[in-house]
Amino acid sequence: MRGADARPEASPVSELDARLAALGSDGIPLLVFRLPALERTAWRNGLRAARSIERRAGDAFAAAAARILRSGDLIAHDRGTDAFVAALIAPTRDGHRWPAPVDIRSALARIAATVEGLTALDVDAGWTRYDVQSARGIDEAISRALVRGAQERERYAFFSAVGHELRTPLASIRGYLETLLADDTDRATRRRFVRIAYGESLRLTRLLEGMFEISLLDLSATFPLPASGALEVALAGAADASAALAAKHGVEVRVAGLPPTPVAIDGDRLMLVLINLIDNAIKHGRRGGRVEVAVELDSPRTVTIAVDDDGPGIPPHERERVFALGERGQTEADGSGLGLPLVRMILERAGGRVDVRESPLGGACFAVTVPRPRGAGPAGRRKRTPCSLKRNAEPRFGVMRPMGTDFRSGRDFPRRARYEIDGFLWLARVFDKARAAQDDTIHDYIYPCPMDRGVFDRWGITARMFDAALDSCSTDGGILAWIRARVTDERRNDANRWLLEEKASNLDRLDAEEGFVPV
Repeated sequence: MRGADARPEASPVSELDARLAALGSDGIPLLVFRLPALERTAWRNGLRAARSIERRAGDAFAAAAARILRSGDLIAHDRGTDAFVAALIAPTRDGHRWPAPVDIRSALARIAATVEGLTALDVDAGWTRYDVQSARGIDEAISRALVRGAQERERYAFFSAVGHELRTPLASIRGYLETLLADDTDRATRRRFVRIAYGESLRLTRLLEGMFEISLLDLSATFPLPASGALEVALAGAADASAALAAKHGVEVRVAGLPPTPVAIDGDRLMLVLINLIDNAIKHGRRGGRVEVAVELDSPRTVTIAVDDDGPGIPPHERERVFALGERGQTEADGSGLGLPLVRMILERAGGRVDVRESPLGGACFAVTVPRPRGAGPAGRRKRTPCSLKRNAEPRFGVMRPMGTDFRSGRDFPRRARYEIDGFLWLARVFDKARAAQDDTIHDYIYPCPMDRGVFDRWGITARMFDAALDSCSTDGGILAWIRARVTDERRNDANRWLLEEKASNLDRLDAEEGFVPV
């Protein structure tokens, strides 16, 4: 622990990297803290406002480090960026070279809480171990730490929600069993209590199944091997599984009949998705009302299943929040806050998606899109390859486009996130931003942002490599040739899927904030 008056000075990140390299050690604990407000403030309120936040955050970070870290530990921050870094290199009290993970997480949490308390701003935090001999360098380690932090926060939220939800059915089952053990209960009461306990055991089973499914999905960005299933079988199984709940609420569930329909998703997982959505519609619809499940087969590449209810619906501002672990929106219906997050995770890992909109019945409509197997489109449809996955196609947009790269006004923006250059999503946008950063015509904190780093990581490059390429690449054609020489089709497709599936809500937010109106 440092003394109260021994506040450390934050060095540039490059200087920290050099000092860590001089140690010649691997496995150095690296703590990273990021303030999302800096990027948002720079776009919306200008550089002066963002600089003010950065100074406050820097002071808070230094104060937290002085109180929590040891005197030999190092901290770093580059002016004009949103990341603050600490390297735990001081020996521990028990003589170990590096702190134990529990102590690292404790320091991470305490520093983040201190910075949040002093600045009243949200802090994203994560940690990793840095190997100084790594060819990827410290920039990649910083990105890896933030990704790990996000995954750990999601896991913590998940298990907190599970722990809370498991208590209720267990307590109910125990209470009814204790009553049944008494000798003064009549036969009718015993039968009723057994039925209730059985129902609670089914609820407990569903919770555990959801927990194991999310555990198997591992909350990661990896993609499973191709799978297949039959939509008509999954729909029939889901309808049967939801029949008891529908009867309890007096709800009529109408499921569209359809011919054999193969889909490119595991059948059991698709059934679990549909059970969650149908049960959700039953619980949030009107008692005595109806739920409709319709299927659209028009697309040669995807199938869409719409689950409609006649309840109060979901306000637009809550439609994204209901997919967060433990969140349930404004409702009095029973629920764990696990079903919809599980639905989204299963679908995204299979290359599908789920959206919420207003239902013609007056409530909510959950629209599930799942991919078809290749060649399984409707008869008469020409097979088409998504532009983002073409191997040798000509660029969709002209590659010699001159760059306009002054974004300081707050009215002009880089090209849209979904703009494509020969199958590369995000390339045009990050090229615009990087050129502007080189010309000092974009506010700090905006490049490289976490989305830029996420794409770079999946491409297998770093921001420094991309910046160096600007010396010889001044057009779309130049940067495209450079990126093609370094990024495989597999990495390109991985980045595209990450953007379109896991970060779709971020892309929608960027479109809305930058005034893009779809045609």
